Amino acid sequence: MTEITTYETLQAALNALAPELADRAAEMEDARRLPADLAGKMAAAGAFRMMTPKTYGGLELTAREFIEGVEQCQRRVVLHDCLHDLHERRLYGAGHGDGNLC
Repeated sequence: MTEITTYETLQAALNALAPELADRAAEMEDARRLPADLAGKMAAAGAFRMMTPKTYGGLELTAREFIEGVEQCQRRVVLHDCLHDLHERRLYGAGHGDGNLC
């Protein structure tokens, strides 16, 4: 994995995780927690160091960068989930899936 040292590398790392986050949304909802392996991947992607000062190994993002990064990741997760739902409906029929997004 690329070293996460900038806002751009953080975005790329989180965007790469978005499909897995979407695929495992039901698992997280049922367990009401973030699975340890996924938390490890998010930590490696810098998700938990976004606002930490650089002197402590963080990215020291501004509030705006933090919000934009979270929003971008969320949009990617929702888009992936929506496309997955549409694909299942196309394969299995209009009533297939939970239909919560599309």
